[in-house]
Amino acid sequence: MQELNQQEIAQVSGGYYGGGSIFDTLGNVVELYGQTLYNVGEALTTAVVGTGNTLLGLLTGHSVA
Repeated sequence: MQELNQQEIAQVSGGYYGGGSIFDTLGNVVELYGQTLYNVGEALTTAVVGTGNTLLGLLTGHSVA
């Protein structure tokens, strides 16, 4: 899986809104929330894959890289 960089995340989520209206603020809050969820998902995915590969290696007696 290819990780998104910060610019790609901003493009997907709509970027930063600087107009000063309540809707611009709401858009920025939603963007921050989405970025946070993305980061949590990345951490969870990395942890699950690492743990799974370690367990698989222990069960089979092979090193899984």
